[in-house]
Amino acid sequence: MKPACGHTKENFQLLSPTLKIEKMRNQRDVLLQLPPFWLLHGEDDTTVPHVSTDEFGQALLNNGIPKEKVNVHILKEGQGGGHAQIITDAMGLTVAADCSSPFISTLQGLLS
Repeated sequence: MKPACGHTKENFQLLSPTLKIEKMRNQRDVLLQLPPFWLLHGEDDTTVPHVSTDEFGQALLNNGIPKEKVNVHILKEGQGGGHAQIITDAMGLTVAADCSSPFISTLQGLLS
């Protein structure tokens, strides 16, 4: 893992949603109250590997979150799934009605 926001590999547990879910495995009542998850990650992300999103989705399922509440979508290479591109493209939707990008096209396909 690359250092993010000043954190190092030693502090990874502070940032990892997968490890947080694993630590909550005995708090089933709390886990079942979590909202649905719609996880989106791109193969083009060179900062955080997309496998981390797969692992988080699997951790949710392994710890009792119903399958219908966990949606994992991995954008294929070239679909606009760079580390910040997903966020900046989504932010562009609020500014420009004609915003077009590989990510927005893929997102519209997933939602239709």
